[in-house]
Amino acid sequence: MDNLLTFFERWIQLKSTNQCIKAGQILCFLGFGGSGALAIVSAVKGVPLAVEWSAGNSVVLSLVAGVIGVILLVIGAFIPPQSAKSTLVTLMGIPGVSTNVPDKAVGKPYSLYNPRHYNFSLNKLDPVAMVGKLNNYCRHLVDDQIINDSKNGKVFFAGLARVPCLFAIGTMFRSSAVDVEPLERFRNPDKWARLKLFKGAENKYACDGSPQELVSSCGQIGIAISLTDEISTGQLPDDIRDHCMSIKLTPMCKREAISTLHNLHDFSKKFQKLLDECSRVANTIHLFVCAQSSAVFEMGRVYQEGMHCRVLIHNFTPGEGYTWAIEIDKGSLRYIGNSGDSLLNSS
Repeated sequence: MDNLLTFFERWIQLKSTNQCIKAGQILCFLGFGGSGALAIVSAVKGVPLAVEWSAGNSVVLSLVAGVIGVILLVIGAFIPPQSAKSTLVTLMGIPGVSTNVPDKAVGKPYSLYNPRHYNFSLNKLDPVAMVGKLNNYCRHLVDDQIINDSKNGKVFFAGLARVPCLFAIGTMFRSSAVDVEPLERFRNPDKWARLKLFKGAENKYACDGSPQELVSSCGQIGIAISLTDEISTGQLPDDIRDHCMSIKLTPMCKREAISTLHNLHDFSKKFQKLLDECSRVANTIHLFVCAQSSAVFEMGRVYQEGMHCRVLIHNFTPGEGYTWAIEIDKGSLRYIGNSGDSLLNSS
């Protein structure tokens, strides 16, 4: 019964877009409709024998066409085409937040074919253990199964975790061979969903400072990115405060600042350009980010080892400030703690 309901649901949803279902509908209409009409004709008295014999054969052929149409409908409903295959990767690392991301969040037609799930949980882990899991288990699973499996089709990512963790897993999806799209947890209404596909209004950003002017004598520079809330100068570590650029959404920061894929791609291009410029004059970039999860993940995706220098993504702890970071350098992740020494002096 469940399979029958699933069949009708997918048929209704995909009848105008799925080529297999569209062909099946045509064959069913011509086959069963035509066979019914021919059966009536062949049953009429007085029809010559030759005509009746021809009509009977036509009925059989029409029934065969109808059966083929039904088979195509079933194939279209239960076997996803390459364009509808998808994988849903989730990263959850905030205690008390639901780890459930429903299939419907990926939208149609992907949600109709039950995306393949990979769930990474960082809950109940301290920062050192988080970085260890990302560096080993998560990285190997992404490289060996998700990226290299060409049958997966489109990959969706949904994450609610610490900023350094979101950035770090984003770096694992840099491959241009896979189509990756981040999902967003919207607050009004409260749901997981894709960013809007239409262009929408352009976001504007104010950028203060230049890499050439702000890089320190030892080759370090900071970038404070304020999208959902503003990062004040006083929140930054003392050693980097005077060497930190600022990028802020204007005229003011707001939740869900990035609401469309166009906004996301535009922001990621600006961030990549800034990484390029900073890497020409610095050996270490310190990132301080206040942004929604989809934006942080996409920032990680544009970071290129070999082209960009060593990066430290700092974690903000309310009431304590920036207390630890994840270092990304030479293909590995490393936890950088603050045990009384400056985070900036780590090497």
